[in-house]
Amino acid sequence: SNRKRLADAQQLLVDKATLEDVVRQQDVVITKQEDEILRQSEMLDEKDENIAKDALYIEELAMKAGTHSKLRLVFGDPWMLTHTRHKLRGSVPMDRDDNSLTSMGTKLLVLYGGQFPDGTSELTVVDLDKMVWQTADDIEHHPLKEVRTLEEESVDHNARWGHAACAVNKKKLAIIGGQAFDGLEREVNIFNVDSMKWITPYTKGEAPVCER
Repeated sequence: SNRKRLADAQQLLVDKATLEDVVRQQDVVITKQEDEILRQSEMLDEKDENIAKDALYIEELAMKAGTHSKLRLVFGDPWMLTHTRHKLRGSVPMDRDDNSLTSMGTKLLVLYGGQFPDGTSELTVVDLDKMVWQTADDIEHHPLKEVRTLEEESVDHNARWGHAACAVNKKKLAIIGGQAFDGLEREVNIFNVDSMKWITPYTKGEAPVCER
């Protein structure tokens, strides 16, 4: 009859509303669970980060604990020499042989070339104040990433090992001689630490025979 059909339709509406309410409640529960999972995940990431920092701090303390000083005679004069170890960060270079390591001023060391096991033209700089290794790619807005000038165009030099290196005016690194893939090198190359660019100066006369 029509009454029964009407009652069934009303019951269906009630059941539909009840089901929708249950679904909404389940959505709320699921959303809360997802938020809690996300919060727990962030807490775990933060704890992992803190653990890594603590491990690094403990390692640095252990290195500092190994510091020792000795009184030595250097060129006939007494010197107090202190030996310390430090944890270096950044683009730490691979172990190698036949490279050069040059002191630029008082706080910069420039590592160039070498073999590990093949030859390389890699050049990295470590800042002894920050204890961080850097290449040109690590420095944001560095001139090496921008347009080169005609006076000082950056070029990719061949791999070099067993070469000689010296600092010039605390701002430039001069490289001469050494071994390359195509034989012994006689060319002089100069690296500018400020601009992180190479130049090859014009030299007069006969270049000396460069032996490894």
